[in-house]
Amino acid sequence: MTKSTSTQDLSGVDQDLIEKICLVLRSYRKSEFESLKTNSNNPLIQKLINELNETTLAFKGSAFLEQSLGDEGVWEFNPQGQVTYVNEKLASMLGRSTSEIMGQVVFNFMDDEWKIHAQQKLQERQEGKDGLLHCMLRKKDGSPLWVNVSAQVKVDSTGNMQSVRAMMMDITEIKEQEFHLQKMNDEMNTILDASGLGAWEWFVDSNKTNFDRRWCSLLGLKFEEIPSDFKLWEDLIHPEDSELVLKKVQQCLSGEAPIFESIHRVRHKSGNWIWVLANGKMSSGVLDQKNRSFCGTYLEITRFKEVENLAQNIQHIGQIGGWELDIATGKSLWTEETYRIHQVPKGTPTDKLMGVDFYTPEDKLKLGEMIQACEKGSLFRDTFQFRDALGQIKWVEVMGSPVKNANNQVIKLQGTIQDVTKSISLSKELNTFFNVSLELLCIAGLDGKFKKINPAFSELLQYSEEELKSQHFFDFIHPDDVKATLLEMEKLSQGIPTLRFENRYRCKDGSYKILSWASRPDEKAGLIYAAARDVTEIRNKERELTQLFDALNQSAIVAMTDEKGIITSVNTNFCEISGYSSDELVGQNHRMINSGAHSKAFFKEMWSTILSGKVWTGELENRAKDGHSYFVQTVLAPLMDIEGKIKKIIAIRFDKTKQKESERLLEEAERVAKIGSWSFQSGIEKFSCSKQLLKLFEMDLNLDQMKKNEFESLFHDEDRSLWSANLTKTLHSRVEFNMRLRRKNNHNLIWYEVRGESWLDSKNHIIGCRGTFQDITELVLAEDRLKHERAKALQSAKMASLGEMSAGIAHEINNPLAIISGMLWILPKLLNDPEQFEKKIAAINRATDRISKIVGGLKKFSRSYEKSDKKQHSLADIVKESLNLVGTKSARHSTPLEIDLKSEALISCDDIEIEQVLVNLINNGIDAVKDLHEKWLKIELTDSQDRVILRITDSGRGIPEQVQAKLFEPFFTTKAVGEGTGLGLSIVKGILDDHGASIEVLSNEPHTCFEIKFPRVFT
Repeated sequence: MTKSTSTQDLSGVDQDLIEKICLVLRSYRKSEFESLKTNSNNPLIQKLINELNETTLAFKGSAFLEQSLGDEGVWEFNPQGQVTYVNEKLASMLGRSTSEIMGQVVFNFMDDEWKIHAQQKLQERQEGKDGLLHCMLRKKDGSPLWVNVSAQVKVDSTGNMQSVRAMMMDITEIKEQEFHLQKMNDEMNTILDASGLGAWEWFVDSNKTNFDRRWCSLLGLKFEEIPSDFKLWEDLIHPEDSELVLKKVQQCLSGEAPIFESIHRVRHKSGNWIWVLANGKMSSGVLDQKNRSFCGTYLEITRFKEVENLAQNIQHIGQIGGWELDIATGKSLWTEETYRIHQVPKGTPTDKLMGVDFYTPEDKLKLGEMIQACEKGSLFRDTFQFRDALGQIKWVEVMGSPVKNANNQVIKLQGTIQDVTKSISLSKELNTFFNVSLELLCIAGLDGKFKKINPAFSELLQYSEEELKSQHFFDFIHPDDVKATLLEMEKLSQGIPTLRFENRYRCKDGSYKILSWASRPDEKAGLIYAAARDVTEIRNKERELTQLFDALNQSAIVAMTDEKGIITSVNTNFCEISGYSSDELVGQNHRMINSGAHSKAFFKEMWSTILSGKVWTGELENRAKDGHSYFVQTVLAPLMDIEGKIKKIIAIRFDKTKQKESERLLEEAERVAKIGSWSFQSGIEKFSCSKQLLKLFEMDLNLDQMKKNEFESLFHDEDRSLWSANLTKTLHSRVEFNMRLRRKNNHNLIWYEVRGESWLDSKNHIIGCRGTFQDITELVLAEDRLKHERAKALQSAKMASLGEMSAGIAHEINNPLAIISGMLWILPKLLNDPEQFEKKIAAINRATDRISKIVGGLKKFSRSYEKSDKKQHSLADIVKESLNLVGTKSARHSTPLEIDLKSEALISCDDIEIEQVLVNLINNGIDAVKDLHEKWLKIELTDSQDRVILRITDSGRGIPEQVQAKLFEPFFTTKAVGEGTGLGLSIVKGILDDHGASIEVLSNEPHTCFEIKFPRVFT
């Protein structure tokens, strides 16, 4: 801003400030001083008159109204849109000279969509509507210039537009940041959508919850209908799971467990129970212990639990248990059926020695030798005798198979155990054949009656031998099977033997057993010799296996080949994913879908595994008929006959294409987000870095590890001590840390957000630390820019406050000026009365001091800061300073101020910013009650144990709840158009947040009351 060269400096007052005051003091009574100047030769009087004249000239000569107050571009244009004036700032913003812009139509600098928008806004402005225009202009080089526009329309007496003056602020950088952040947000949502995770957040202290749309969809709920209450989350949990789930939550809340993890059932909207994997933890970014946040996710795993339960049921039905032995540790794992066979409580820790101890001494030695051979790579399968935990002697069939790692080393043994006590007993009792046979043996007559039956009949059907022999055997056959049984009997009467004929026999309890018969007739004796076997369990298993295979066909990609790999059958899923029909695939081999992504050695190893009788699992990339690639997780299992020869190979595949794409997107997200990982092992005292972290550090990507001092030398000198302290603390206690540190790179500072946590071994011992680095340099720069913009907004608000107070300031200055003027008029008449002369001079000095104090307060209030200068201040003193700026307005509107300062407590603050808060709130209160019959404003200051409490209450009747909700939002105002910007309370909230203070409207008060609580400083 240009300063007036014709004025002197008044008591050190900034000339710019005087020019701003001149907006409202630009005409003064000069004639009263001119007469004194010509009628007095006293040097003292001449000096006072000259200084006063210079002050008046400064007020009258200000060109402030013709100049731009901020760093803004300005142009004016006529009703035809032609530019009639443009300043250098706007020309520079557009990359043009002022001559290139003059005479041009303003709308030619905009794209078509923005032309329409700008013309509409201009029409609204002409109609008297207020508001900023947000639009995009095009620079000379074609690049976009985003601006906020404030326009003033000048109209004639008939309402027709004469000219438009528009002031523009460049917000291009802010828009670019908005676009960038939106892109990152869209990418992250895509990743979460692909993962199937539903997210929730629980505010522990208020018991409020937030659920995202994925979470709602997972449970069949509508996002709009979900209440934000923790009870909803709690009520959805299955009653049988609730106690354990809530216990795990409490363990996480108390810090006993670092994370919350639970597999349990929740209620779907349909009424069905679905299984979910729930994860969560306390948010590490929460500083306020009264607003703790617990965040987590849901992942539906119903299908996996059903498969798991099905596998357990199959084991139970088949009475086959599974086991696994870790060679290195000697620890073993048992399935539920294995525990049942041993009669050991489920979940009991087991190991190699414990398992072997169940066997008889002879079989213990034999089993030990077989396990040793299996550890060297051999398979074993044999029958052993052992005594279970209840003392019962059992016979079990045990199978074992070695599991090898990538180096072909046997690391585990896996196998099965089956209780075969019954079959062994049967084998040993064959000598007694009929009476002790487990098979149902009988001799029946062609007349339809049993002549002789073995005890197995009674045992199975629960009838006594007499009951079975006294009735016709057709009385026990299921009604639906009678006809087929009669036909079979007809064949027997003709001498034709029966093989594998099945029918159902009723048990005494009303249930039915499926019996498979083998019969041979003796025509001469009129007898039938028959043996029956209970195949109920087998048929049920077959039915279950059929259902299982049907389910597998529906969910998986299934193919069957012969021992040479020629496809013999495929299911619908195979055809759909490959694009080939069944006719095109059957008779061919899998080379039809070979993508070429795998080497010959890869397939050679695959076939070697299969031909050795083992199951091969792995991931394959195949190619469909149309040429696109797809990924499948594959299980290839050889099906062998009783001689161990491969007859068929079943291929079961699961589509992993979407998962692979998700993994790729995740890797890309890490690259875009500039995140790398690190780990530190206490034993070797070295840091390991991921490839992405080495890229962030611009270091050799082949660098495996760095020594501790080498790693720490990468950081800024001022940050090393904080890094070292966090690392040491995490190494000695299970805590997490989150910090920012810097690194120099070619004289530039790179900022990182660093996260770390304790690294635990299987025994929960700390063995090191690990975490991530994320490059946040752009974020830090953006934060700095936002602070700069906030400082500019604060200064604008101060200038607005000055403008609002200007009329009162003029009145305050007019009074002492009138005193000075009157005294100067009297002084010449008192030259001969020294005592009266000195009194008048003293009065002039007091008036001058009053002007100086007012101007000094305005100068202090209008200071511009981008960095807050916080020191310890008495809040009572700041309140008193603020009253100097608002007292005139209070008097002008006849609104008395009642001051009750009961505290001298200190707060840490920027006193100018807090003064801005008080001026805004007091002025708002005066404006709110100025038209009421009862007008007053009360300012109360008290303190509590750790807070200093300031209340500003006016005689108004409160603020409606719907208005309170928006009260601190930017640009929201309840004042009439032209009486407020809506920025005052938004800036107040921002300043108080920076000072750790809170502000709220007290709804339970009879009058409008704002309460502010500051953290108290103790000296």
